Amino acid sequence: MSNEIENMAIDYDTLEKIEANDELKKIFIDNFSKIIEKEDEISYTTLASFCNNSEIKPLVLEKISEVIRKVDNRELAMKYIIPRSQIIKNPQILFEKNLSSSKIRYKEIIKELEKYMSEEDVLNLVINNMENIVTDGGHYFTEVVEELNYLTAYLPSDQIKKLDEAFVKNIDNILQIKIDKGGYDISDFKEFTGFMEEIRKRGPEFFINFPLKNSRSEYKKIAEEIFGKYNEEIFSILEFGRYDKSRAEIMKYVVADLINASSEGTTVNNIKEIGRGSYAIAYKIGDYILKVGNTRAMPEIPNHRRLLQPIIRRKIHTDRNSDEDPNVYDFVEVQNYVDTSCLESMFPHQRVDILYEIYSELRDDGYVWLDPTYKNIGKLLKPNKANMPFKDIDGKEQDIKPTKELTGLVGEIPKENILEPGNFVIIDTDHIIKYNEQHMNLKKYEGGRTPLMYELEERYLKEKSEKENMIR
Repeated sequence: MSNEIENMAIDYDTLEKIEANDELKKIFIDNFSKIIEKEDEISYTTLASFCNNSEIKPLVLEKISEVIRKVDNRELAMKYIIPRSQIIKNPQILFEKNLSSSKIRYKEIIKELEKYMSEEDVLNLVINNMENIVTDGGHYFTEVVEELNYLTAYLPSDQIKKLDEAFVKNIDNILQIKIDKGGYDISDFKEFTGFMEEIRKRGPEFFINFPLKNSRSEYKKIAEEIFGKYNEEIFSILEFGRYDKSRAEIMKYVVADLINASSEGTTVNNIKEIGRGSYAIAYKIGDYILKVGNTRAMPEIPNHRRLLQPIIRRKIHTDRNSDEDPNVYDFVEVQNYVDTSCLESMFPHQRVDILYEIYSELRDDGYVWLDPTYKNIGKLLKPNKANMPFKDIDGKEQDIKPTKELTGLVGEIPKENILEPGNFVIIDTDHIIKYNEQHMNLKKYEGGRTPLMYELEERYLKEKSEKENMIR
């Protein structure tokens, strides 16, 4: 009897034998726990074949915590072997320590859990199991970072902080992951300030060797931005080695104008970097936001009341051509400061409703917002119009008049439609396009799209259809 058990395994040879011999099947079923225990690794395809047997599948599910550790494709086992009800009851089984030789694509597991668990519950699972996700996921961890970056759009700042702390706690394991192709997109880490601070502590040389998707010249540039030393002088704050002399002079005048136009008491000392995106670095200067960076994806944007009105949004033209030197910043944008902190305390569904209100209004007017996230909106503190005062040659105070050349805005907003303080507007205006059915059918993530855009579009079309049916 013991020899028969010793020769049994989760393999096709055993499967053929027990299907042909009821006595051997009974021995297999009675000793299933011992057979599982002596397995080093279990093939998913073989396990799936065993689970076709109605007597054996319940045994697999009863011992799923042991089985899941050894199966060579946990993602497929989750989708096609473990019932959803069992996962909902105990999702922790999907994060058990991996004993197989295969790496786990935890992004697929996280995405599956998002279908029937709240974002907060999924994130808590990730935080509590970060060590296993990092060490057992290996180079697939880059995919996890991408998915978590998307997930944070739905979560309050305290949850993002906990995720940041989990990254920091596992930073040594994260940095030891060998990534043969691709790499991390540094923008995926921009919300995780604690993790980035740990990177900074390790010095520029270490950061340059950090596995990024960018080319070596690109992430050397990023390293320079992050570690660039700047003091309280305007030139140093904005320069970062990016501008030729003429551009630097222009920027000094822009900053000086913003300080003069802001509330009393605003000085150079109050200038604060508040964010970095794909195209620009953003600074808060008194009552205004100054963005300096590369030429935008969409230099011209529709003049819509739900877009935060730029006071300036244009390319800086000098003798030095940025096309010849990609390290040169050549675009400047000035906006009124808006309140974004009010969104952090909201529940996810409240933020989605605000996003939908903006999205549906744009769609009604023939536009599509490609990258809706709560990080891209803010609450107006002033009427939504270009209102930075300046003094003309006679010393008379005037308001800047927005023109297409100065702002890139196409069209005009009637005065009666200008949004008042308290309303929400889009602050990152690089991904607003004219509606085109062909665009909507493109693959997700192309052209700056976010998954939430497709959810909002589906909701919009459904409500539009319902309204049309009511009219008929």
